[in-house]
Formats: sequence, C-alpha cells, structure tokens
Amino acid sequence: MRVLPQFIALLFLAVLVQLTGCAGRPLHISSTTSILTSGQNLTKGLKVQTNKFGLQDDIVFFVYVKWDEPTQKFGAHNVTFSWYKDDMLVSTTTKPIIFNTTPTEIWSKRAASALGAGHYKVAIAVEGNVVGSTELDIK
Repeated sequence: MRVLPQFIALLFLAVLVQLTGCAGRPLHISSTTSILTSGQNLTKGLKVQTNKFGLQDDIVFFVYVKWDEPTQKFGAHNVTFSWYKDDMLVSTTTKPIIFNTTPTEIWSKRAASALGAGHYKVAIAVEGNVVGSTELDIK
C-alpha cells in the first residue's frame, strides 16, 4: 500500500516541476527582422528582399522572432500567417512551432497565382499576438 502514496508524491513533484517551467517562460516575443522574397531567389540560395511579385512567382515570408530571455526556451506555440487583400482575409495557415533558440526563423509560402493580382498584407501572430507584418503587390 506504500506504492500509492509514493505515486501521488511523484505525480505532485512532476506537476510542480512542469508549473515552475511554465512560470519561468519569457512573456514577451517580438520580431527582429522580416524578409519577403520569391521562391526563385530561394532556389538560388538568396533571400533578396522584394515586395513586388508577378503571378508566376512563389511568395515566401520569413520572420525572425526573439524573446526577452535568450537563455530560456520559449516552448511550443501556434503560429498563424494571415494573408489580406485590401484588408480582407483571403488565406491563413496555422502551424505549431517549437521555439528553442532566439531568434527563431519562421516562414510561410504562397503561390502568387493562388492569391491573384492586387495589394496584400501578410501578418504573423504567435498565439494570437501579431509580432510582424509586411505589405506586397502582385501584378
């Protein structure tokens, strides 16, 4: 019967360690840099900043995020890329990202032909908090 009290004590200790780890997480995350480039540039190993695309292009948005305490891991969080045309949401992608080192590179890719010609804004949010955005044109 000593097994049950030992199990409860071990379970309590595990929960306490987990809660302490969460309490120690940094609370503020922000973007340091963002790069909007084409898929063609990436095939050449280049991340050349541009905000003008043709319908034949792939659009790739890189964002580098950091948090206040670089010695701590930020953990796993949902990251959402939202693509807007004239302030109307037209595409969104959410994916889990594990933030182990700061800064962390996050990216999203869209075919310009799937979006269509026009003026766009793409925003990145971590757990619903927008940490970066940029605007672009597709002709």
